[in-house]
Amino acid sequence: MVECPEGYGCDSVNTQLVGQMDSPLYPDLNYPRELDCMKHVHLPSGYHVNITVLDMDIEFDDNCQFDHLTITDKLTGLGQTFCGSLNDPIVFTSVGNEVSIHFVTDSSIEGSGWSLTWEALENE
Repeated sequence: MVECPEGYGCDSVNTQLVGQMDSPLYPDLNYPRELDCMKHVHLPSGYHVNITVLDMDIEFDDNCQFDHLTITDKLTGLGQTFCGSLNDPIVFTSVGNEVSIHFVTDSSIEGSGWSLTWEALENE
């Protein structure tokens, strides 16, 4: 695996209540091969994270074992892994205030990547 290209925000910690993030090189070029890129959303206590994946073009495999995007709630450790293309947006809502976004690619077949937004929701 290679590190994320400089300037694309891998290992970033986003603390804004609302934001957007994309895979490296999205949407102009295909994402790099052999990539291991982790990004984080860390909100203040009293909030949880609502993520909407707006666009996704990642190598498809039934088990998402090659290229994939994994979103994980850091409080519960529960996550979802995605690959392929989207027809409709995907929504992921955490229980806790911190989420990790992990993007992994292999040595073949790239796509344009992904784009997502997040927003802070106050706990009830």
